[in-house]
Amino acid sequence: MKIEYELNSMPAKDWKTYSQAYVEGVFRIYILDELYLEESGFLLAEFASVLKRWFKETQNDNNSDFVYESMDSDEAPILSFKNNGCGFIIKSVWERFECDVVLDKSRVLEKLNSFVEELSEQLESDLGISLS
Repeated sequence: MKIEYELNSMPAKDWKTYSQAYVEGVFRIYILDELYLEESGFLLAEFASVLKRWFKETQNDNNSDFVYESMDSDEAPILSFKNNGCGFIIKSVWERFECDVVLDKSRVLEKLNSFVEELSEQLESDLGISLS
């Protein structure tokens, strides 16, 4: 699994209190080098904040499912990683194909954590925004 993103909308510095609603970009997930999900206008900061909470809540139990629903969409869940005992099954309302591959749990967690860390560093250096 590979995650890519491109920031294309950030709040003005005086709007940083509302960063989760204004930090948008293109978000992509690749499964086995095939584009699984691509969405422009994706709320990157909101997604990263939800991931951070999930990491914190499940740090002693990474067998929990991850389900992301956005304040910006009526479709749900936007993205989920369901634990099947052997790994994660990925699902999305925006998927380009149905993925029947069981993803390695530690690899998924590593990629999601890298996304959060990279975005957090970029927002901190560019805008002084800290993800909660």
